Amino acid sequence: MAHRSERRTDVLIALGLAAVVFLAFVRVLRNGFVNYDDPIYVTANPLVQEGLALERVVEALTYTEVFNWHPMTWWSIMLDVELFGQNPAGHHLTGLLLHMANTVLLFLVLRRMTGSLWPSAFVALLFGIHPLHVEPVAWVSSRKDVLSGFFFILMLLAYHGYVRKPGIVRGLVVGVLFALGLMAKAMLVTAPFVLFLFDYWPLRRFSEAPFFSKAAFRQNARLVLEKPHLFAIVALVSVVTSKAGQNVVSFEDYPLHYRMANTSVAYAAYMIQTVWPSKLVPFYQIRGESILFWRGAISSVVLLGIFVVAFRTRKRCPALLVGWLLFVGMLMPVNMLIYLVGSASRADRYTYLPLIGLFIMLAWGIPAFLPESPRTRVGIRIAAIAALAALFCCTVRQVGHWRNSITLFEHTVKAYPNNALAHNNLGIALDEAGRKVEAVAHYAEAVRLFPYYPNALCNLGTSLLERGLVDDAIAPLAQAVTLKPAYAKAHLALGAALARKGALDMAIYHFEQTIALEPADARAHANLGAVLLQMGDHAAALEALRTAVKLDPNDMEAAVNIALALAGQGERDNAAAHLETLLRRLPDAHPVRSKVKALLGQLARE
Repeated sequence: MAHRSERRTDVLIALGLAAVVFLAFVRVLRNGFVNYDDPIYVTANPLVQEGLALERVVEALTYTEVFNWHPMTWWSIMLDVELFGQNPAGHHLTGLLLHMANTVLLFLVLRRMTGSLWPSAFVALLFGIHPLHVEPVAWVSSRKDVLSGFFFILMLLAYHGYVRKPGIVRGLVVGVLFALGLMAKAMLVTAPFVLFLFDYWPLRRFSEAPFFSKAAFRQNARLVLEKPHLFAIVALVSVVTSKAGQNVVSFEDYPLHYRMANTSVAYAAYMIQTVWPSKLVPFYQIRGESILFWRGAISSVVLLGIFVVAFRTRKRCPALLVGWLLFVGMLMPVNMLIYLVGSASRADRYTYLPLIGLFIMLAWGIPAFLPESPRTRVGIRIAAIAALAALFCCTVRQVGHWRNSITLFEHTVKAYPNNALAHNNLGIALDEAGRKVEAVAHYAEAVRLFPYYPNALCNLGTSLLERGLVDDAIAPLAQAVTLKPAYAKAHLALGAALARKGALDMAIYHFEQTIALEPADARAHANLGAVLLQMGDHAAALEALRTAVKLDPNDMEAAVNIALALAGQGERDNAAAHLETLLRRLPDAHPVRSKVKALLGQLARE
């Protein structure tokens, strides 16, 4: 009866955890996609646009266009597209359901491993409603974090089953779940070491005999020898991900001492934001050296001090050491010593699983060092409830910041005014909303903050060109292609600007560069054809224009220019027939219709 009562309590708590997490994140269902990576992951990625098409499912196994190898993540997004199309609510629902499942599973894992009810529930609830976990849930492009977390926690559950009743099949299940997690995000490479931590506590599988004794050696060696398949999987995935080009920038851009300082500061920042989660944004820019080094020195001393305390008190409270090593170790694959992504110093999403370590330290460490009394227990409960309530409110608010690109980057710019990426992405969002003047201001600010930012330079130049400020547009566009020669969008815009200035030869060069980089860019072929037509090279113009129309049958300007190229070659009858066919296709209100009629009349008179 007692066992049945415990199971009923566990089920009720699990349902309660799921309900609280749902309430904290339910506003995410009204959020849209954002312009930060969502286009390359979902809205404009040809890999996922067909849903679960067999050819694309297979292609996902070797797809590394976003500098990551995570086929499981691609399959998850494909399934969402299959079910919901481009409706963001469906994609957000999947992320929320995964996070709810992870919260419940974490509770069950800790409950079974430790036998402690309320500390396990406390850790799971912290995990479920902490504001640092808004980014992995509210950002569709961060699907890899919640999905890899799902398989990781399932792996822990399977591992506990293996420990209770060892066997080859149970061990293989652990390996399969681990592999699936790595196929969602390679950050899980440290998971086998996490299993060693849990072997130490709460499973207590390490020998209590003197460390260098034969009994200790046999017992501890057995823990290593039961996990070779996990390390083999790590080795295989490490090779695959290294070929995917994980580091977007070179280590040479940031010296070792600089990366070491930033790593220490990042760890400290994660800890501070765990306790005081303010100014959470999708992109934290690396600070300058003068600020970074003294903060890095202080942070290193603090981090080392925590380790020393956790190690020296390991017999009294082993959870402190396990939690600390879990936190530090699981962040290792994404710290700046190993992993570089542009000028980002850290990211909220990286904490999705590592924060479990800090939560374990809080749940088991605080009671272990406070005097045991009814008053102390009441005080701990009141403090826990107050902290959870505050975190719940912060999470609800943080979810709102992810409503759309404008709200997200307005929040980011307000929190960090010197964030160049935020200004650039806010400019893109404002541009798409028709707020062109505001967009230019943010592009200009991004360039002011970071003069060597090709995307911002290109966006600034393109926006100025659209407003007719051709002379002002050329300089930033030229700088963009100088900094990033393989930047098709910048070459296209620069070619258009030069064509307006009459520099036709240079315009042709940049259109040809665009086509070399993006052969399927219809606009580049159309612009090249228009310039060649203007220069009198009708044969070359005709070839380019026909390619443009083939790529984009709705480009009526290019279709009209085909007739002009035909006429220029003396093929007036063909030109007239082409225009008549085009006229039949055009609706009465189409703006090109009057031009087509005028050209037909001109050909008839000639």
